[in-house]
Amino acid sequence: MPRPFLHNVGFLLLINLLIKPLFIFGIDLVVQNRVGPEAYGNYFALFNFAFLFNVLLDFGINNFNQRLVARDPSRLLLWLPNIVLVKLLLTLLYAIVVMLVAVALNFEAGQLRLLGWIGLGRILISFHMYFRSNVSGLQAFRTDAVLSVMDRLLTIIGVGLLLYTPLLGREIRIEDFVYATAAALALTSLISFGALRRLSGPLQTSWNPRLFRVVLKRAYPYALLGVLMSLYNRVDGVMLERMLGPQGDLQAGIYAAAYRLLDAGTMFAFLLSGILLPLFARMRKESRDIWPVLKTSAGLMFSVSATAAVVGIFYAIPLMNALYTGADDYWGRVFAMLIGGFVFNALVYVYGSLLTAENRLRGLNLIALAGVLLNVLLNLWLIPQHQAYGAALATLFTQGLVAAAHLLYAARVFSLQKRMAGQLGIWMIFGLWLLLCAFGLRWLEMNWAALTWLGAAALLSLAGALGALLLGLFKLRELRPPYS
Repeated sequence: MPRPFLHNVGFLLLINLLIKPLFIFGIDLVVQNRVGPEAYGNYFALFNFAFLFNVLLDFGINNFNQRLVARDPSRLLLWLPNIVLVKLLLTLLYAIVVMLVAVALNFEAGQLRLLGWIGLGRILISFHMYFRSNVSGLQAFRTDAVLSVMDRLLTIIGVGLLLYTPLLGREIRIEDFVYATAAALALTSLISFGALRRLSGPLQTSWNPRLFRVVLKRAYPYALLGVLMSLYNRVDGVMLERMLGPQGDLQAGIYAAAYRLLDAGTMFAFLLSGILLPLFARMRKESRDIWPVLKTSAGLMFSVSATAAVVGIFYAIPLMNALYTGADDYWGRVFAMLIGGFVFNALVYVYGSLLTAENRLRGLNLIALAGVLLNVLLNLWLIPQHQAYGAALATLFTQGLVAAAHLLYAARVFSLQKRMAGQLGIWMIFGLWLLLCAFGLRWLEMNWAALTWLGAAALLSLAGALGALLLGLFKLRELRPPYS
């Protein structure tokens, strides 16, 4: 019997709220301020470049495996050794392709060296995520929640020693950050493997050539979806660095500073999807009604993301000035444009999890392909004219259309048109409530010296929580699993 959905989500959010903000604001942000936007911008571009080829590491295996194990946990021991062999071969392919493409694009020697370490980190996190997919597929959601923060926790310890103690004897460099991160990821992978072995029992190492081929064949649609989503979410930073010449590193650094907060918010939606995908897969196999969980999870993510987006848009400039050394109004405008995408990303993770659980990969891949083409074309048009702001505008527009496509597709596949129309109406009312509160607080802030922008932002967040509860965007009684 799985624990109540509310408890799983609550524990997941609690543990991530304790660790992830500490990493973002106490480590990652401090590193950028210490090394400067140019050095961090170069790292951000290289990280995104390595991430673009992530599909060669994953090849859709994680989502395929999570769905497989959730539907039939007894298959784990049969598939695991064969999938590990596939991933080892994919790792070799990934390393070769990343370096060959980087050399072809005339990356400098220093960039290639840094890229090698970043690529090693991607390899290690890939194995960690695969082991986690088995843990969540086994419905061990609390163990998975702990593993979801393990890489950040270890990075906080490692990089924190470099930042806040005299261990280095000098100022931290971006290379130190990359090395420490790779070490933390290596330890994280070992811990996640140990957790999986504890849940599954002794692991066998029997290779089956037939299953090897089946893994590649069945995982391919998931792999295609992964590469397409990576492209329209990560290509911006690479294009900024490559297209803008001497200004490329700086603009990529500004974009990275804004994207960091969007990425932090989106990470919570990603973590929630780790619970939703196996849950939806099990429910569909048992012919259960998915609407209560879908309505509640979508309502929860919309209320949180919409509140964060409105707060971010209204207080973007003072927020960026408070966080970053050397930030100005332009940094705030880039962030204000990007943070709106949090709402769209959150909905994509909820409805994308449902469609993935239903194995609707062809439709999802077509949506993602359209998103890639649109995003690249918009970036080619907007980056030369508006630099980081243009990339942010392209990202927001693309994410909005992709989210709309996910909602329409899910409504058609599951015949939810009437139910979702009512839900969208409530979302619109909630959005209007947020805007009215935001403008009212802005007026109050301008006419009452005692109210600072930070206080107004906190009051707006409270107004969002109150509105969500009053409008019933999520109800506690709907958060229990539909099976026992």
